[in-house]
Amino acid sequence: MNEIISYLLLFATCAYVLYPLFKRQKAILGAVDTQNLQVLELSHQKNLIADTLSDLEFDLQTGKLSHENYNMLAEEHQSMQREIERKLQAVSAGGRQEIKLSLEAEIAAEVQRLRGKAPASCPQCGHRVGANDKFCASCGAKLST
Repeated sequence: MNEIISYLLLFATCAYVLYPLFKRQKAILGAVDTQNLQVLELSHQKNLIADTLSDLEFDLQTGKLSHENYNMLAEEHQSMQREIERKLQAVSAGGRQEIKLSLEAEIAAEVQRLRGKAPASCPQCGHRVGANDKFCASCGAKLST
């Protein structure tokens, strides 16, 4: 009987200690959006290719690779690295544009709210709205009147 109580207390203590760790991990994973995930993935690929190029250079210096093979493999990996850098720039530029539009819409809505006018554009998506609209026709966000 004492063993059962001991095991139950041990289990309850472990659950109590480990619960915040699992709860926090879910919150962190939920906060990562697809754009950040894509940037992380592309950065990881870029780092892997840089490591591979370093390994190729080392193999050339130690005599494991001929100059012909090194040049072929290095060019292939450098072209992959350029492609990944291009993708990273495209993802970053798209994210900056979205943030810029969102911030501009929020600023315009706040200025109009302070002036006492109905917003001319949705603060959520930036879509134009009418003076009597209560909701955005594009995204459905509630508009402040």
